[in-house]
Amino acid sequence: MSNTNNIIFKSTCQQMPYGIIILNERYDGKGYPDGLKANQIPLEARIIAIADSYDAMTTDRPYRNALTPRTALKDINSNLGSQFDPELEEIFLKLCNNGIID
Repeated sequence: MSNTNNIIFKSTCQQMPYGIIILNERYDGKGYPDGLKANQIPLEARIIAIADSYDAMTTDRPYRNALTPRTALKDINSNLGSQFDPELEEIFLKLCNNGIID
């Protein structure tokens, strides 16, 4: 990476909320960038991880069609306790089942 690009990258990253930077942390500690586990992961990042995954699954992508909400929720549920916070996942399911989240 060139020095100019590196400066731009660092400047941009400093402006990003920490929750977005670490949304790839996993509840079981197998994520990145820091390998944080469970409640070491800030609440914002744990919420964003579920919402981002759901959005990615239920939106058309160049490499695949969108999944149905039901299929996406099953996939999220299958990662309960490993990828996602089980308490937040339960809340997310309730919100979806009550029609608050499409």
